[in-house]
Amino acid sequence: MNDFSELNNVITETKRMINITHNVKIIQGNIEKRFNDITSFNKTDWMFLAFAIALQISRQYLLTDFKERLNDKDAANNTWGHTKEHSNRFHRWYHPSIEDIKNNPVPFDTNYGSPNFSLGLHGTQHRYKTLGHDPLLGWYWGTMNILTSTLTTWDLQSFHIKTGYIQTGAARDKILNRASNEKILEYSVNRSLNEGKEGKLALATAFLKEFVHLRTDIKSTQSLPLPFISRLSPNLAKELSTYGFDIQNLETVGKQATLSILLNWVIASIHKLCQPQDVKSDLYEVKTRKILLYSNSIATSSNILFSVLTENCNKLDIGGSLVTIYRIINDVDFIERIKREFISDEFQIIIDSNKNQYGF
Repeated sequence: MNDFSELNNVITETKRMINITHNVKIIQGNIEKRFNDITSFNKTDWMFLAFAIALQISRQYLLTDFKERLNDKDAANNTWGHTKEHSNRFHRWYHPSIEDIKNNPVPFDTNYGSPNFSLGLHGTQHRYKTLGHDPLLGWYWGTMNILTSTLTTWDLQSFHIKTGYIQTGAARDKILNRASNEKILEYSVNRSLNEGKEGKLALATAFLKEFVHLRTDIKSTQSLPLPFISRLSPNLAKELSTYGFDIQNLETVGKQATLSILLNWVIASIHKLCQPQDVKSDLYEVKTRKILLYSNSIATSSNILFSVLTENCNKLDIGGSLVTIYRIINDVDFIERIKREFISDEFQIIIDSNKNQYGF
């Protein structure tokens, strides 16, 4: 009797497996429908989506748009720490006083005397050809140049800067003699370490002056070249800058991307707190990712449309667009992976037991 019962169970289970095999597409459709139902938006999710869109659009137009650039004078006046400067350099080589450091212009802004050494620092060229203007290398070379009253070009030639006089009799910084890179480093280190409080104050003053000068130039119409490019090729740095690849635009794009990512994190973190206990974490994360994906896509699309219709590139959210592209690639892949895993798990439940909600 037991053998007959077991045989009957085998036959029944075999028929069930055959039925499942014949109805795979129907079962998969039902599972996909259940997945969509679980991960579809409820009222709370729609509110999060609307809030996320509002935040991203507000960021685009209020916080991270491309600002109008200033002329050199206005850029200086609008930079914290900027003071009035005049050329008055009569110190010994490599050792300006703290007052000289404070009151004189940065030495790597000098172009008077450039033809004597065929340096080509005329006009705006000096920002591409002096290392003190590199947004990263400038923290090293610019600070030491200020501390020693020297100028270092892109190809590591260094020169002493002293006060000269033009034909009108006005004082003006002048490139006077060649300087030694080794002595620039030696005097800078020795002054910082071996001249007590005065030496450390001189270093701090030079460092602060470099900071103020970089911030001033970054805000100006010409801005500054991208980091390290000038060290390789001043002409390339200038060419890139002509097409908008300069440090101010890079900062703006970075700010756009950073704030976009920060807002996404805030939305995701708050949405996570609203997770029901009866919903698995990975399925709930699908909803979170959809909110971020949809909000970023809508904000980016509307921003591109607005910029095109108004012909206003200053409002273009390049950094946010890059984040959106990342979300499209990453979130779509995540959602598809969770969906595949859900379908596989549900199929396994159907195969393992005839007591399932799909009726197979």
